[in-house]
Amino acid sequence: MAHCRAHFISQTSALQKVRLEDDLDWYYKRSDSKNKKGHFVGAPVVTSFIPDNEAWEKLPRNLIIYLFSPFGEKALTKILKYHVVPDYIVHAEWIYTYDPDKKKESHAKGTEMDFKFPFPTALKGYKLPVHIVKVS
Repeated sequence: MAHCRAHFISQTSALQKVRLEDDLDWYYKRSDSKNKKGHFVGAPVVTSFIPDNEAWEKLPRNLIIYLFSPFGEKALTKILKYHVVPDYIVHAEWIYTYDPDKKKESHAKGTEMDFKFPFPTALKGYKLPVHIVKVS
C-alpha cells in the first residue's frame, strides 16, 4: 500500500476515482450525428482548492484506504466537490467570475487585497470560506 499511497493519492487520481474530471475540464465534444454540431462540455471557468499530495499524506492511512474504496466513494466525492469553486477564477491579485446564463463577466482588482469571501462550491448548498491576501 505504501507504493500505491505515494502515487495514487493525488488531486488527479482522486478526481478520476469519483469521475469529476469533467467538472474541472472544458472541451469540445463532437456530435455523433452528421447533421448536428458538437458542443462544449465541462466548466469553462473553475478554481480548485483541492488539497495537494502533502495534505493527503497527513491523513491517517485507514481513512485514505476508506476514501479510495468503493465504500468511501460518496465521502470522497463530497470532499472534492466542496473544494471546487465553479464560475470563478481566484488569484491573489484578481478575481474573475463568469455567469453562463447572463453571458456576463466581472473582474475585481486592487493593489491591496485582504478579504474573506464564501465562494459557492460544486457541492450544492455549501460555501467555501476563502481568505485572500495579496502579498507584495
